[in-house]
Amino acid sequence: MASENNKRRRKGSKQPPVEIWGSFFDTPEEDDKHAHYIDEEPYGRFSWRRILHRFSLWKLISTLVALGILAFIGSLVFLTWVPQDLSEIQGYKAITLQNGNTPTPDIPTLLKKAISGKEAVTFTEEDINSYLSTSLKPPTQSGPPLSHPHGVGIRLFDDYAEIVINRTIGNTYNQTVSMYVTVKAGDAHHVRIEYNGGEKILGTFPRGGRLGVLPLPEGYTLILLQPAMESLAKAYADIFDLIKNSRYTPVLGKGKITLYPPPAQITTPSQTT
Repeated sequence: MASENNKRRRKGSKQPPVEIWGSFFDTPEEDDKHAHYIDEEPYGRFSWRRILHRFSLWKLISTLVALGILAFIGSLVFLTWVPQDLSEIQGYKAITLQNGNTPTPDIPTLLKKAISGKEAVTFTEEDINSYLSTSLKPPTQSGPPLSHPHGVGIRLFDDYAEIVINRTIGNTYNQTVSMYVTVKAGDAHHVRIEYNGGEKILGTFPRGGRLGVLPLPEGYTLILLQPAMESLAKAYADIFDLIKNSRYTPVLGKGKITLYPPPAQITTPSQTT
């Protein structure tokens, strides 16, 4: 009986029509005027008018913008944890996967031989990475993961190289970080090293490296990789000293690096095998 009375009451009530979409553009005063009639909708019953009244156009836009920003940040974080495909690097092998039977070039010996003969010498990307995989020592348990990588690989391009460090966070997560290095000839047989390379980010910012597969500007990679690069330079100080003291000039090319003696001493380059 009560339900029938409610139905009659709803049929007999004459409420002014409510502009459902008007609340998207109304002023606060007009919004309050519509709220009086919307609040008379029986509770417990689905009402589009009540739902639409809860939102304004600006609330909707701000919500969509906030969700877009969160999605963008989330995608960037995700890309930092996607490791690079190291199988594309010629000669690369992680320290834990070293095979003592794999022949690798003895780069220090070959370099000394070239210097004594005043010859230019060329090392391929595979030569360098094979030597790195057998000469790097496994990380110590107490050392920081950035300073003691689980693997180092080098990609060689025209005029610049990408040094990739493979590291493990804890005992589970694998992550790669990399730095671009550009080598340019300077005065008096010196070379100038810049910590960037390749196409600029958004055509403006020098590309310094990658965290995962996410490109990073130059300054951020210096902060992230300074301990690792210092550790790597110390591990191969003998090679760097040989190049520096002999005034050899490194020239980077696609998949190779050629070391040239001072111009008066240049002879035919020797290719390592």
